[in-house]
Amino acid sequence: MTDERFGAFIRLTVLAWSGGLLTLYYLGGLTRLDTTFIGGLLTQTLAAFGITLGSQKKEEKSSELKDQPARKAPDIGQ
Repeated sequence: MTDERFGAFIRLTVLAWSGGLLTLYYLGGLTRLDTTFIGGLLTQTLAAFGITLGSQKKEEKSSELKDQPARKAPDIGQ
């Protein structure tokens, strides 16, 4: 097995394992689970395959903010 195939196999295994654990937890099959760790692992594994979630909305929002003129500080009379 080549290194690329072995790496893809490991990523797919981690993806299936973390997705399965999160699914079991949310269906009530598991009572105690660190969902933050497993969710982070799932996100990083998806990113290794080039899949990103939610980044398009953030990019659109940041470009909208760049297009708006800068606000002036309120004039406080003393």
